Amino acid sequence: MDNSNSILSLVFLLLLLFAKANNSIATSYGGVESTRRKVDSQHILHEIIFDLGRKMKNMQFNNKRALVDEDRLAPGGPDPQHH
Repeated sequence: MDNSNSILSLVFLLLLLFAKANNSIATSYGGVESTRRKVDSQHILHEIIFDLGRKMKNMQFNNKRALVDEDRLAPGGPDPQHH
């Protein structure tokens, strides 16, 4: 008798949990149905490639700037003691 009551309680608990899960899925976003946007994969790929190209161009520019010594000064003119 005790075994059948525990099985019945377990089945009831599982039904309750599944009913709650089903209810939460159905009323996501506060009862407002979400509209799915059509995702254009080709557009996303184009954006990623464009962004990657821009980042690589910036990296090359920054590397060239790093090669130039910023502390370098222009010469003051011809050396009067030379010749």
